[in-house]
Amino acid sequence: MARSHAQQVALALGPKFSASLSLLGSGWIILEVWRDRKKQALVYHRLLLGLSCLDILVSSAWFLSTWPVPKEATGLVYNVGNQLTCNIQGFFIQLKGGNPLYNAWLALYFVCVVKRHWKERDLRAVEPYLHISAICVAVGTSTASLVLGLFGNASLWCWIQSDYPMARMFFFYVWYWASLVIVTVSMVTLVGTVYNQERKTLRLTTQSMEQKFAQRSASSFSQQSQNGEHESLRGPRPHSSTTSSQHLNVNMGKNTAKVATQAMLYIAAYVLTAFFSTTVRTMQAFRDQTPFWALLGMTLFYPAQGFLNFLIYIRPRYLRYRQKHPDWSTWYLVKRTLGRALRFGAQGSGKASVDSTSNYYYNRTNTIGSDPEDPSVAARNSRFGDNDDEDDDDDYKLGTPLEDEQDEEEHAKAKRAKMMLAAIQEPNGEDGEETWNNE
Repeated sequence: MARSHAQQVALALGPKFSASLSLLGSGWIILEVWRDRKKQALVYHRLLLGLSCLDILVSSAWFLSTWPVPKEATGLVYNVGNQLTCNIQGFFIQLKGGNPLYNAWLALYFVCVVKRHWKERDLRAVEPYLHISAICVAVGTSTASLVLGLFGNASLWCWIQSDYPMARMFFFYVWYWASLVIVTVSMVTLVGTVYNQERKTLRLTTQSMEQKFAQRSASSFSQQSQNGEHESLRGPRPHSSTTSSQHLNVNMGKNTAKVATQAMLYIAAYVLTAFFSTTVRTMQAFRDQTPFWALLGMTLFYPAQGFLNFLIYIRPRYLRYRQKHPDWSTWYLVKRTLGRALRFGAQGSGKASVDSTSNYYYNRTNTIGSDPEDPSVAARNSRFGDNDDEDDDDDYKLGTPLEDEQDEEEHAKAKRAKMMLAAIQEPNGEDGEETWNNE
């Protein structure tokens, strides 16, 4: 059954709306990372930068919607193009083939840091292959499709025509569905990791509370004893290293949960945008007519991943502001959060090499916590969240001497959990003020 004129208009205007939001969101991420030298030195931000750059190109083509489609095509409105314009739009939309790989690598990044406790230098060793693979798939499949003359009217815009189902399969959907498997497995892994960590955190918190209660009871009993004859009944005091280890594990569990939540939001956004696209293209392979609701969902959600990534990207900053300033209105919180990208000018001119920034995370434990009055130490503690989050435990300070090897191992795990959380947050201090010192 032919679609009505109103339905055709909705399908033509839908991509313009969602692609506009995606252009703004991806452009904002690029602006923040590009103007912040500290973020440029982190794998997490560079992966998002690559994903956002591809999304800018693809969203620009999606914004054109039906305009580049040859005007002789039927069942569409506002199509005023020719085969040349159709080829250009199809080429840039096919660049979307690199996005599934970037999403898969981003999901694996979070698995590596949350589950496997990889350090930044380990991630940096494999990072070039991640970018090269995504870019090669994007540019290679777009070029091959153009040379083979595969682009034409694809119902909503110009892309590989339905007459070439195998080309669609190998040039896009193989990568697309493989990435969905990867991100789904990654989500299950992260959920399992967070669940186990929360159980461990709850157990350690309960043990710590019981030990503190027993310690206070013993202290009160000792004060009531006049001649100390009951002192032997007190039993041994809880070892300080045990208490320290419990605090470290509790803190590590909280930070791991925060990072895993951020990761699962990215994965959920990708799955949401992939659902309607997969539904539509599957229906087109087996049916002559695709339902209007599926096409409309595809036009609204498929081009919107850049905007969803942007919302997730700024989420930690918004939550931190809301926690620090509960008296601020929602509008002012949003305004302050978005305004951070426009106040990075001074940072962009700072000197920060990749090597010095990467070593920063592993060379500062001798200074953090040693002198809280030192502005540079305070700034770095804020970078770790020690001055930002009420979740941080006062007994947990980086640089605190540990009493045995077991505590040293737990300390290292907790520090990596802090660094994971720091990587998805801001290198600046509170309220966007400049707190870094040139090193």
